Amino acid sequence: MRRATVASRATCSGRSATVSVTSSGQISDSASTPPAGYGSAMRIEESVRDLLLAGSATIVATRDDELRPALTRGWGLELSEDGARLTLCVGTPPGSAVRANLEANGEIAVTCSRPTTYRTVQVKGTAAILGAPTDAQLEAVRAQVDAFSAEVAQLGLDRKST
Repeated sequence: MRRATVASRATCSGRSATVSVTSSGQISDSASTPPAGYGSAMRIEESVRDLLLAGSATIVATRDDELRPALTRGWGLELSEDGARLTLCVGTPPGSAVRANLEANGEIAVTCSRPTTYRTVQVKGTAAILGAPTDAQLEAVRAQVDAFSAEVAQLGLDRKST
């Protein structure tokens, strides 16, 4: 699993890495030192925060240089207090197209939709940092899985179905 942050910064977690996204497209190998221009992109408004942090279905899309898409699920979304960074974990094992795309061009789109209302939002950015998720980030994944299970239970689906 990798960790991805979208908007000003995107972090991706799939088999053990973190990705951070910035509007400038700069790549950094250190999650603790954001690249120049970090935080200068859009801010996610408060009205969208609840949707992103609820038990939404989250899809992460990337693309290669030929514009061929690659998709995976995202989990454990975290939004910075100022709304400039969305961080999430995604499955990106070595050799996966999503991982290759994030490493090659960093283009990423994260779509979140609540199954009970179909309210949906998409956040786009460029990956800037790739690294392993922390224990706290993996706990956020478990929390979102539980929230997603509760969300779809309202539609009659049990945890095994999710």
